[in-house]
Amino acid sequence: PTAQPSPRPTVEPTPLPSAQPTPVPTHPPTRSPTPWPSPAPTETQAPSTSSCPYTFMACGDSISGTTIKPACGQRGCEANNFLVNVFEPTSLFFSTCYAGTKFESKLTLLDRCPAMADAQVLQDQDPQFFCGYLRFDAIPLGSYWLKLDGVDEGEEGDYQITLECTPSPSPQPTPLPTAQPSPLPTAQPTPVPTALPTLLPSPLPTALPSIMPTPLPTLPPSQIPTPPPTPQPSPLPTKRPSPLPTAQPTPLPTALPTLRPSPVPTPAPSSQPTPLP
Repeated sequence: PTAQPSPRPTVEPTPLPSAQPTPVPTHPPTRSPTPWPSPAPTETQAPSTSSCPYTFMACGDSISGTTIKPACGQRGCEANNFLVNVFEPTSLFFSTCYAGTKFESKLTLLDRCPAMADAQVLQDQDPQFFCGYLRFDAIPLGSYWLKLDGVDEGEEGDYQITLECTPSPSPQPTPLPTAQPSPLPTAQPTPVPTALPTLLPSPLPTALPSIMPTPLPTLPPSQIPTPPPTPQPSPLPTKRPSPLPTAQPTPLPTALPTLRPSPVPTPAPSSQPTPLP
């Protein structure tokens, strides 16, 4: 074997083949060697707690704390800033609407540490609520910063904040707006859409909707209700004989003989004798 490897790769392949074939074919060699190795990959450093204090927050967390300055320390309130890392498109729901929040709070979502001069506001809390509530569709992956503060300057106190998440918000808006939004959200989506639209709306909402549409419309109701069936056979015999003879004779003879003879004689005698007198 070669005592030392050559400093440069061979431009042309070896003219003589090796004794054993290579199990996997070699890719075409490069004409010149790599001048230097690839640099080591850089790692994203977490924000420094000395320059920007924060508290990590994840989906499903419920955090209680205080923004009162003496309790926060000289370095500042870590609880004022919350850092959320998003690894897939997610809808974020922040809320301080709990009994543990003792002051009128305000929530602001930013793209970086709120103390940085170039931090941009991504979303303010919803003004329709009288407490801190903020919803944001985090489509780009990365870190998001939430700042918890009082509505008025100097307002502070105890708080309770939660973060709930739902996956995969729509990356693009729908092409057409909703004609008329429903007043309340649907509890469960319709599993199978109906084949045809309803011709006339029902006067009252259905208590339990059907899972599948009716294939055919209901026939008109009958004008006369169906009488109830006879619960028991009638106690009196039929007054008139049947207009047609019985298709099948009685399989078993009667248990008792006839009390009275027939008013009309039998036109033809029986082929067998009567078993009882």
